[in-house]
Amino acid sequence: MSGNSERRDGARLDLQLRVRFESSAGGPEGEGEATDVSPRGARLECRSELKEGTRLTFTLDAGDGRGVKGHASVSWCRPRHTPGGKTVYDVGVRFDDDWLKGERGPLGRALGRFFAATESEPARDFTRVRTSLQAEGKGPDRTVPLTVVDLSEGGLRVTADGPTLPGGIQVGRTVRVTFGQGGRTKVDARVAWVAESQGKQGGVNAQFGVAFARSDAAARDAVMAIVATLRNRDETPPSITLEVV
Repeated sequence: MSGNSERRDGARLDLQLRVRFESSAGGPEGEGEATDVSPRGARLECRSELKEGTRLTFTLDAGDGRGVKGHASVSWCRPRHTPGGKTVYDVGVRFDDDWLKGERGPLGRALGRFFAATESEPARDFTRVRTSLQAEGKGPDRTVPLTVVDLSEGGLRVTADGPTLPGGIQVGRTVRVTFGQGGRTKVDARVAWVAESQGKQGGVNAQFGVAFARSDAAARDAVMAIVATLRNRDETPPSITLEVV
């Protein structure tokens, strides 16, 4: 395996999607989870060992069966043991260039908008911290409860409790992020991507990503303070508000 075997071009989207696949020439088929999705490829976790070079036909979806279909090649495959003693495989795949150019539903359109918006930007390389912090999203017409599911010095990934996002949330829109009661720290950020829900019956929450400016010291300090609070369980994490401006 070459030193570049895990490199992929383009911005990466840290979004967990279900993947169903079948391989050519009667090889393995199955279902797993796709993460770290980019315009050129993704990382899969599955129960099947897939050899380098294997051709796959795949469907990515958000759990409701309505997804994006395409073809890919396996770039690398590594076994990994779970805490429960089971063996799973981490698999890197490279998509065919036309995987997002055909007929596509809401998920495909959301992915296409995100990749188009970030096409000229380098992928951010920040350590992400998983959280379940409660937040409030304020739009021109409604306020929506939100959850910050991960954060880094580069931005936030936010999900709604259902299909409804704050009004005005769209790629490129400015969002004012307030950390702490009384507006102690305010940071202007940009909506980097939006993944709309597949509908109320689909079981998939709407979510979006917020990107801070790379030189924003206030955002970096606020995130580091939250991380320190999360490590000290005796402290109450600060409140977070995201307001469309």
